[in-house]
Amino acid sequence: MNISNERAKEILDNAPEGAEHYNDEEGVHPYLDCEMRNYWNPQQLKWLSMEDGRIDGLSHALSDLRDQLNKEVDWAPEINEPFTAIDDDGEYHYHLVFKEDGWLMVRPMNDEHGDREVLWCKDFKFRKPEAQAEKEARLRKEAAIDLYSNHCVSLRHPVKDLSNNSGLMDAWLAIVDITGYRKQ
Repeated sequence: MNISNERAKEILDNAPEGAEHYNDEEGVHPYLDCEMRNYWNPQQLKWLSMEDGRIDGLSHALSDLRDQLNKEVDWAPEINEPFTAIDDDGEYHYHLVFKEDGWLMVRPMNDEHGDREVLWCKDFKFRKPEAQAEKEARLRKEAAIDLYSNHCVSLRHPVKDLSNNSGLMDAWLAIVDITGYRKQ
């Protein structure tokens, strides 16, 4: 689904109570109930039954739009503020030089006099740099997962997801704390 965050917010803000799906195609009823058998009529302000049955495959779950918006950070960098830009290829660390509607002029974080670059806002997600405590917690967790995975591979045991097993995660975090192990 390629719906911008602005459009997703608009769709969700206008959704009537009981709407579970949304269809953005022209000529098709935009809001549908959970079974996609009823549509919202904005002129009559009520749900009406669809004459030709259920619509399949044309709509998007409103819950997907909510998830999309919840993943977005309600933050944008200010001039000279450090930030991280994230796209499908990785993370990039910059200072903001100038911003205009839809784009940012930036310089790489560790290059005080470096070349300026232009980032199109629609291509990236932005986040504040990690605080030192956040970075340490993340590195500690990554080290526990790495150590556990290496252990399982060497013993030919199946690797479990530590994020869903707090007891096992705590045990490997204790080993990381004792040994000072860090992921390479």
